[in-house]
Amino acid sequence: MLEMVEGVLSGADRPSNTVKVDSMRIKVPGGYIDDIVRPLWGQSVRATVQHQPGTKVPVLIDVESLDVL
Repeated sequence: MLEMVEGVLSGADRPSNTVKVDSMRIKVPGGYIDDIVRPLWGQSVRATVQHQPGTKVPVLIDVESLDVL
């Protein structure tokens, strides 16, 4: 099941490969955390996540900035 989450990218934990968008923790595929966190830190984002059976933390499918440059 896919879900859209909107909020500020405000947290990251490299050891567990998770980021935080508002209050939701999201698992990021290995190796992509730096690619996401550096350019989008502190910005409003829209993340597409997928909930997988047997897991509590959804997995990131796509993320885009909502901030106007």
